[in-house]
Amino acid sequence: MNTKAALKLIQSWREMGCDDEYRVTLLDLERIVEALAEEPEPSAWPALSALGLSNRVRIVLRRNGIETVPQLCALSADDLRQRRLIGRQTLDEIRIALLKARLQLRGDEWTCPG
Repeated sequence: MNTKAALKLIQSWREMGCDDEYRVTLLDLERIVEALAEEPEPSAWPALSALGLSNRVRIVLRRNGIETVPQLCALSADDLRQRRLIGRQTLDEIRIALLKARLQLRGDEWTCPG
């Protein structure tokens, strides 16, 4: 459901007088809509090639089924380390490239050393 459809649903529920009866549901739905509005559109994500990763890292990510930046950011460092050919050095290169793009891996609190 896109943001406009969710907002239309909230408005129609309020017009039908469902606001009081389903207050928790409406509040939850409003939070979802707010989160959707803050989430960047898919076209706003940089391309994986735009992160400045080395050819080796891009090839390793592609061979592991990671084709887009959202797919990469949805993974944790542990998820990546379990993938084939992704070690500490590759993970550090990925983290640095994501930090430069003001992105990070899921649940990552890593900062650049030095």
